[in-house]
Amino acid sequence: MITAVPRCIAVDWGTSNLRAYLVAQNGQILDERDSACGMLSLQSYEFEVVLKALVQDWFAYQIPVLLAGMVGSRGGWQEVSYLDCPLPLLDLAQYLSPLSLDWPVPVWIVPGLKTQGLSGQTDVMRGEETQLLGLLASLEESYKCVAFCMPGTHCKWGLLASGYLERFSTTITGELFSLLLKGSSLTKGLSDSFSDFDGVAFDEGVITAQKQGGLLHQLFSVRSGWVTDERNQASVTSYLSGLVIGSDVVNMASSLDNNPIWIVGSEAVSERYLRALTAVTSNSIHCLSARKASLLGFYALTEQMS
Repeated sequence: MITAVPRCIAVDWGTSNLRAYLVAQNGQILDERDSACGMLSLQSYEFEVVLKALVQDWFAYQIPVLLAGMVGSRGGWQEVSYLDCPLPLLDLAQYLSPLSLDWPVPVWIVPGLKTQGLSGQTDVMRGEETQLLGLLASLEESYKCVAFCMPGTHCKWGLLASGYLERFSTTITGELFSLLLKGSSLTKGLSDSFSDFDGVAFDEGVITAQKQGGLLHQLFSVRSGWVTDERNQASVTSYLSGLVIGSDVVNMASSLDNNPIWIVGSEAVSERYLRALTAVTSNSIHCLSARKASLLGFYALTEQMS
């Protein structure tokens, strides 16, 4: 039985799946559901059918539905324009894009954000903006300016200052690791069953990433190390992970100045970034789960709407 008062139906709709939550005060989860019907598997007319089937019984609470992520991208349910940064994150509630549906509750898509990354080229995010709003809501007032690292398929790095998202930059760390592990010559001939995390090998990868030559040179040591028996097969995956994450950290951490860094991600990948950042920088480092950040962000949006 649900005893708390539901405030919104929060939907995180990505490329490969979607997760829906019945959210109460301060991001408390009252119920949750998921589906394998991600954005890439759907035609535009199928989004409504999929979501309605998943959460229709929650409409009885007469609360808004908030959608974040790739659902608002080109090729999603309805494309929503990116907002420019710097931006006060609480202003996101003013730019929610409505969906015209014959439903008994309103449905809104959270817009993505864009900026110039460190290279001076356009950078974008969708879904992470809601998590950053949740991070902002979780911070004590003493934190006026904080840096963030949001690891995943595409890792986001940036700065929050006095409620503003000042800037961010994207690195394709997770995607690169997956491609190298599963489809490159570096790991050809390795067993298909990858071993558990090897901290020593991971740390060796982080150390290598801090040396001369750059990532394009250093990556070949993944293969050369095990074909010469300097590294056993069981440690190759962790070494590659340390090398790729270490390179990411080495290149991006210097842009964060001396600000405290908040890692917002899943537990497993956040632990690896925490390990690498601790080896590379003296900044204070904290962690917040991406799921908790997202739910806090959705709740903050409902507060701004009311």
